[in-house]
Amino acid sequence: MHSGVTTLVTETEIVKSTMQGRFFCVLILVFVAGCNRRSVTAGELSSALREIISTSAEAELLIDKVQRGQVTPTFARSHNAYLLEETKQSAREMADAPTTGNLRPVLESCRRDQQLLDTALQRIDSTLENLPGLIAVKEQVRAIRTAAANTRAAL
Repeated sequence: MHSGVTTLVTETEIVKSTMQGRFFCVLILVFVAGCNRRSVTAGELSSALREIISTSAEAELLIDKVQRGQVTPTFARSHNAYLLEETKQSAREMADAPTTGNLRPVLESCRRDQQLLDTALQRIDSTLENLPGLIAVKEQVRAIRTAAANTRAAL
């Protein structure tokens, strides 16, 4: 009878030890996952800035075609929605990206340009029938493209 009690205690200790081991493994995994976030590289920032430049240029081209009557409002809205989604996706990728040292101002500039481009692209739909408004959006998009190009060149 005594051996049965010993076995029960031993099994309880094993279960307790196993649970502690699992908890410890989970704790390590959480720690590693938190520490494993690598910083954004200069190459990744350059690529994100290139996306801003490209999307801005494409938005300018779209606005030109709208001004000349070369595309329908439906096409303009659809294409603009595509550009907006691409900008939002790129912004999501950079939103929580950590960086270090001298790349921090570049990342902040990239995020700012992505936000400005997002805002400008949202304004395109509401200004399709308003030529002065569309011209203002085009100028804003050009300024964003220029700023992103300058930031990328300085990288």
